[in-house]
Amino acid sequence: MQVKSGKLPGKGEFERLTGEDRAKNTITKTRNAGQNKKSFHLNRFGNILPYDAHRVRLRIRGDGDHDYINASWIGAGVIAAQGPTRESVDNFWLMVADEGVQNIVMLTRSEKGTSSKVL
Repeated sequence: MQVKSGKLPGKGEFERLTGEDRAKNTITKTRNAGQNKKSFHLNRFGNILPYDAHRVRLRIRGDGDHDYINASWIGAGVIAAQGPTRESVDNFWLMVADEGVQNIVMLTRSEKGTSSKVL
C-alpha cells in the first residue's frame, strides 16, 4: 500500500490488506526475551519491551550470561534503547562496544524530581 499525495490510508484500507500484509501491520509480534524472568529486571519499564525480531542481541554476554538488553534496531545502524538502570548499565556499555556505537542521544530529561536518571 502506498500513501498518495501525503494522505493517510483511509478507514477501509486495513480491511483490504492481504493476510500477509495484515501480519506485517498488526502488533502481534512476540516480546519473550524482555518478559523472561532472567532478563525482566533489566528493563527500566516492564511495559516497554523490544520485539524479539528487532531487538539488539549482545554478542559479548552480559548480566547472567545472556544476550538481553532492552534495545531495538529501528533503522539502518540506528538503535533505540531505554536509559540503563543500575542493573542494566553494564549491558548497555557492552551493547555500545558490540555495535561500535559512535553517538548516543538522550531524548528525555536527565532528572526526575530530585533524582538523577543518569548513572
